[in-house]
Amino acid sequence: PNSLLAIGPSAFSGSTLKTLTLPSSLLMIYEKAFESNALLTSVAFPESLKSIGVSAFNGCSKLTAVSLPTSLSEVDSNAFANCKALKTISVNGTNTLFHGNVFNGTAWFENQPDGAVYFGPDDCYLYAYKGKNADGVYTVKEGTKHICGQAFSQKHTQTGESLQVSLPEGLLTIGSYAFSSNKMTEIRLPETLRYIGQSAFERTNLTAIDLPASVVQIETDAFYFCESLKTVTGGENVRYIANNAFALTHWFSNQPSGLIYLGKAALCRSLPKQARLTVRPGTFGLADHLFYGANDFSELVLPSSIGYIGKNTFDWSGKTVFYTGSKEEWEAIQKADIYIDQTANLQFDYIT
Repeated sequence: PNSLLAIGPSAFSGSTLKTLTLPSSLLMIYEKAFESNALLTSVAFPESLKSIGVSAFNGCSKLTAVSLPTSLSEVDSNAFANCKALKTISVNGTNTLFHGNVFNGTAWFENQPDGAVYFGPDDCYLYAYKGKNADGVYTVKEGTKHICGQAFSQKHTQTGESLQVSLPEGLLTIGSYAFSSNKMTEIRLPETLRYIGQSAFERTNLTAIDLPASVVQIETDAFYFCESLKTVTGGENVRYIANNAFALTHWFSNQPSGLIYLGKAALCRSLPKQARLTVRPGTFGLADHLFYGANDFSELVLPSSIGYIGKNTFDWSGKTVFYTGSKEEWEAIQKADIYIDQTANLQFDYIT
């Protein structure tokens, strides 16, 4: 019906649908919603649709074509993987975030020659690089706006030359696991980059990273286990960073105890014992699990500049959170679905 907003996880998984008509009200299709619908031959996506979840249409072996609307903001991993008959992919928008292996195992991907595989308007999406370059040198062509998840993952892991990638100006996003587990020591991020996805550079040999002023969001594990990473510069406009984005790096290990600020975002290594903890004025984003297990203070003071609070930022009990803005301003802050752990016993108050 036209009142429908979402289709939940595994709602029609393994069913015998042949055609699918989705309403103009639909916003979200969750993980595995239509997985393994072996008889499904066609689906029309409405312009209202915002996201398609993990493996939502995985294994729909008779699906031959998909046209994705401009409204889409995210297509998660394996969304159309193993749709063996899928030959035609039409992407109408230029700002969708594609995670890893979205179209792996489709006729479209299998028919692509070795080398860089692009799709979308003006080939603005780099889907993947099929095969390997013996010298480890890769160039992303001009006009590319998005590098999809796992595009270069594990290209050069053990032997051979270090992975070297040239990224063009105009690039906006680097997807999840895009360069993970590669033997790469350096990369220059373009001045247009806004988003670095989950585990994008995880387990690489980077020694330094300069974050351009354009970067606003760095997801979880983005530079996880980059043990050689000693220097992090720039990033003055980062508004959100996951608490473990730099976990197990030389840079993070050498940070002093307490809150760590990168641009306008706060993350944390460990907290010294103190009665009251005050977050720096001008801070915008509080990372997921920022105060996880932090029990050595009783009062937390948040500035009115806070605009985002991550998942389970507060997971402790018996503490007071003071906010320097008004109740109306607090309500206007963007918060994760679960930003206070269900077992927490918090008292909120306002400083006027």
